[in-house]
Amino acid sequence: MTQITAPNSPLISAHRGGRQEAPENTAAAFRYAADLGTPGAECDVRLSGDGVPVVIHDDTVDRTTNGTGAVHTLTVAELGALDARSVHSDWPQGIGVPSFAEVLEVTAGIDYFEVEIKADDTERIERLVPLVIEEIDRAGQREMVRFISFDPDICALCKRLAPDMMNSLITMQTTENEIRQALDLGCDGIAGWVETATEAFVSAAHEAGLKVTCWTVNEDADFDNVLAWGVDVITTDRPKHMLERLAASR
Repeated sequence: MTQITAPNSPLISAHRGGRQEAPENTAAAFRYAADLGTPGAECDVRLSGDGVPVVIHDDTVDRTTNGTGAVHTLTVAELGALDARSVHSDWPQGIGVPSFAEVLEVTAGIDYFEVEIKADDTERIERLVPLVIEEIDRAGQREMVRFISFDPDICALCKRLAPDMMNSLITMQTTENEIRQALDLGCDGIAGWVETATEAFVSAAHEAGLKVTCWTVNEDADFDNVLAWGVDVITTDRPKHMLERLAASR
């Protein structure tokens, strides 16, 4: 893997594997990001109908595959048999919705992996999170994974079940209130939306001892801003473009 980031740079993370450049949340996308030398990646995890952690953003397969239906009603085999190329219909081979275990095989080639636990039925979440931790441990990736979620209850569950693992609250608003909430949950990080993030937010979060991710940074002007603010992780749908922009800034 060729790394093109510079020392002391923010870490570039491929959002859903870099969904503007590859079919989102597929093993192929994460392989694409790893082959670029992207040091980080981000995925979304849900529970299949037969109780297997799978990587997909939406609660249905309708937007990103050629199928229909709720993720929690389909087996891992049925999900894997779908065509998940979505807007990348010209991708050279068909690829299905992967299991989380399949994706972990690919992310062994990167340094940092954000795993978003999507809000869902409480019972499914309580089954999902321990299974995700088991898969992470089986892959030997506990130290490189950061759990992230919009749901404070999910952040708290991840903290309770894996207190030694990195954990961030994702926020749409970026004020002192969100920083305080992340701290109260025991998080060591916070992920702020690029549309509301400010230099003052980044500074305040750092002063509170939190690592700061900014998502989803796809425009050059936004990239330049968050780079200047000193965020720790820049999550983007355009990893190749942003890696090149970062290299050019040094």
